[in-house]
Amino acid sequence: MFAFKFNKTNSNPVLVKELFRLFKVSTRPAIPPAEEIVNEISLGNGTKLYEHTGIYSDRKIELNCNFVSENKNNWIDYLSEIQRALLGDTGTLELTDDESHYWNVKSVTIDSIDRIIGKCGEFDITFVCEPYRYLKAYTTPLQFDISTSGKTVEIYNDKEGTKPMFRFFKNTDEDVTISIVKEDKLFEISHAFQDWITSKDVTYIDLDVENMQLVKHFEDGTYDYFDDDVSGAYADVQIDQGVNQYRITTSNDTIKTYLYRRMREL
Repeated sequence: MFAFKFNKTNSNPVLVKELFRLFKVSTRPAIPPAEEIVNEISLGNGTKLYEHTGIYSDRKIELNCNFVSENKNNWIDYLSEIQRALLGDTGTLELTDDESHYWNVKSVTIDSIDRIIGKCGEFDITFVCEPYRYLKAYTTPLQFDISTSGKTVEIYNDKEGTKPMFRFFKNTDEDVTISIVKEDKLFEISHAFQDWITSKDVTYIDLDVENMQLVKHFEDGTYDYFDDDVSGAYADVQIDQGVNQYRITTSNDTIKTYLYRRMREL
């Protein structure tokens, strides 16, 4: 039987067994192919030029579902519980017929709701996802220490190019600069563990290449963005196809580091 699991970003994950209790998927979804955004330019001689951007549109995964409430009087309550389980958050989607991948979900909608014979119902769920499927095998980060002498990290990527996240854990109160060099291009984080806005205690920082942000996480559980503390181009530290070699150093002390590779394919 086909099933799926939706892990909400800001809520508890919706377990497969909980979804099965609420409703069933009527038919397996047809996953739409990836669609590249191509710019079409009309030329004066009646022909056209096509500019390939390498950027892909979001993909919509649509599921037709059905449910049976306990009785006709709590039909709307049942539907309300289904909506609470699925709506109002981003997250990740896992499908039982593609167990090695997951999808990053940007939005969820429920529509085409139809009531059948009192206590039965049908509806459609649409998951709006990023165009890429992410490989579960790479969800565990690479873990290593960096120091003043530097650390070389080599990653081979035979999938699509991807944008990783570097996580650096604080272990000193001194001012620290972290340098990442890839193919002679330098990306640098200054005042890595300093909060010059509120003077809060930083516990770790995330260099998020996907969203082009430096995020500092504080001891009280909050976080903030410090984009003025970075120099260099985020594109220079993404993971390209083929061999990628990083040389990472710190100006002071040894720092525990996680590298989330976020390997993906269409």
